[in-house]
Amino acid sequence: MKVKNPQVGGIAKSTQGRDKDCYYIIVAIEQNGYVLVSDGKYKLISSPKKKSVKHLYLTPYIQEEIAQRLVSGKNVYDYEIKTVLKNYIKAENSAK
Repeated sequence: MKVKNPQVGGIAKSTQGRDKDCYYIIVAIEQNGYVLVSDGKYKLISSPKKKSVKHLYLTPYIQEEIAQRLVSGKNVYDYEIKTVLKNYIKAENSAK
């Protein structure tokens, strides 16, 4: 099920570009249909990737704890993002 509106802390899968099929966590929402995403490994929280929403598949899963910390301005670490994405991918693959 694809979600229509991006949310901070949501997990998204890239559908276009050289990073196609990579998973990210949305760390910020910008104007004009863009979001900033991080995977904790190549695109760090300190320098997230700017990606168009139309080039992302937005999953219904939202990591609430990370979302709250991002919105409130508290620190989120790359290893936490990497762990969340790894667990999500593992759960998704086992559900297939």
